Amino acid sequence: MHPNLRGGRVESHLGKTTLSAPGQDQTSISPSLAVQSNTRLARRPRGHRSSVFVKQRIVMLGTLQVAVALGSLLVILYTILTWNYGYWKKRGVHYIPPTLPTGNVKELIMQKMSISHMYDKLYKQLQGHRFGGIFQGFTPILLLRDPELIKHFLTKDFMHFHDRNLPVDEKKNPLGLHLFFLHGHLWRNLRMKLTPTFTSGKIKMMFSLITESSHEMVKYLEEPAKKGESIEIKDLIGHFSTDVIGSCAFGTHFNSFKDPDTGFRKFGRGLMSNSGGFLNQITLTCFPILKAVAVVKSLIPGGRKPYYGDMFITLVKDVIEYREKNGVERNDFLQMLIKLKNKGKVYFDDVASKDDDYLKNMDKIVTKGNDGDLELTENLMVSQCFVFFVAGYETSSSVVSFCLHELAVNPDIQSRVRVEVDNALDENGGELTYGVIQSMTYLEQTIHETLRKYPSVPNLERMCTKEYVIPGTDVTIDKGTLVRIPSYALHHDPEYFPDPEKFDPDRFSKENKNSFPQYSYLPFGEGPRICIGMRFGLMQVKVGLATLLSKYEFSICEKSSVPLILSPVSPLTTAKGGIWLKISPRDS
Repeated sequence: MHPNLRGGRVESHLGKTTLSAPGQDQTSISPSLAVQSNTRLARRPRGHRSSVFVKQRIVMLGTLQVAVALGSLLVILYTILTWNYGYWKKRGVHYIPPTLPTGNVKELIMQKMSISHMYDKLYKQLQGHRFGGIFQGFTPILLLRDPELIKHFLTKDFMHFHDRNLPVDEKKNPLGLHLFFLHGHLWRNLRMKLTPTFTSGKIKMMFSLITESSHEMVKYLEEPAKKGESIEIKDLIGHFSTDVIGSCAFGTHFNSFKDPDTGFRKFGRGLMSNSGGFLNQITLTCFPILKAVAVVKSLIPGGRKPYYGDMFITLVKDVIEYREKNGVERNDFLQMLIKLKNKGKVYFDDVASKDDDYLKNMDKIVTKGNDGDLELTENLMVSQCFVFFVAGYETSSSVVSFCLHELAVNPDIQSRVRVEVDNALDENGGELTYGVIQSMTYLEQTIHETLRKYPSVPNLERMCTKEYVIPGTDVTIDKGTLVRIPSYALHHDPEYFPDPEKFDPDRFSKENKNSFPQYSYLPFGEGPRICIGMRFGLMQVKVGLATLLSKYEFSICEKSSVPLILSPVSPLTTAKGGIWLKISPRDS
């Protein structure tokens, strides 16, 4: 460039380029110089654009590689996650196609459907099949539908299915060493030792303790009945159950009607309200890998506040120590455990009932797998008291509450039960005795119909403990496979119980009780793992209902829910929002 042009500017006007130096007027330059200047200026943007284009291509290629890698990972992850979804197909078992990641129980996990209704839905989807495969999350589960096949799993071939899929950890859950949780030889040995403690004679010894608590309940209701108040029935029966268990299990008067905030009453209230614990259990079954990567508290008793567990352990150990030091004996469950610890055995009654014979027969099945004796430690004793409290509190409270609801909805049935109760009491001078309560057959039918319509435990669960071929098939069940028996669904199957939503105690009359298969009605389970305290629970329910119906009438109120809605956040069959009824004195 010409030295005199440094610092000047170039301008173009209609194809003519002029150049002016600083402080000078515009000066024309030759066309050739203008062309050279324009060419150099035009080249710079093209190079810049090429550089940007290359960079964009590199970014695009990088993004594509990331997308491909991510897609590959997702495909691999999907393949791994859904690998188990071919489990039943490989074994030639008819199954319900699952959906990732909840399997077949999305509504249960989302807490939009009760566990009773969830498995009733799956049961119906497998109609026409004796059994079928389902998935709870990623876990394959065999669902049984045929009562005859259920008999094999629960009784005939019990030694293949003697365990439940429940955790047992004495260090984390010192209250978990009970019959409901225990596995294998420990369960078998403990079961054989405890069976004689629940014979008819032993239960009869505790009868007066149950009636004492029922009289306290009647007194408590006098004022609400006079005012015609509406009450939440399950909470009321919870007081009764707490006092019965306190007397019959621990020899302790809790007086929960006079002191509603007693520690054990609070314990009872919170016992089954832990929906988080239930969700944890469902989640662990759905996604077993979480057992290795997360600490999830179990439903009972690990999910409870430490205060309650400590309180329970302290109470039982203190009572044991006091009785042994002072030679005190009572006709209660704890006393039988003390005898069992000191003598090594509790014997069957000299005069046994038909039900006692059944227990003996179940013990013969258990004995086949016996592999040693068992020392009854204090921790084992405390755990048995704990499960006595759990089963006695929740089951009895639920059954009485559901029964009173149905009697309120069906006043004709309530009247028929009341007539039977009145006649039985009149024949015995107004006194409720063990013999009198046993004579109330229609009351018993009503209780069984309640248990059919609202079984406390809606599903029975077993784990395959050794390889098993399903009878009549070539299907092999692997060790560790979970098996579910949907009691609620069986109880609502019109093939066995026509018009299942109708409350009809005559289904269980002497004439009709053999009209349905034995293993289609399972309120307490069946076989060697049948609820060992079943008859005690039924006795408690009978006394509670007979006492209440002899004094009061129950009817539907504004707060009543008809039909009842089952809670989606409980592992048991419970009513959402409680059971509300109006209570009134008898018109006598």
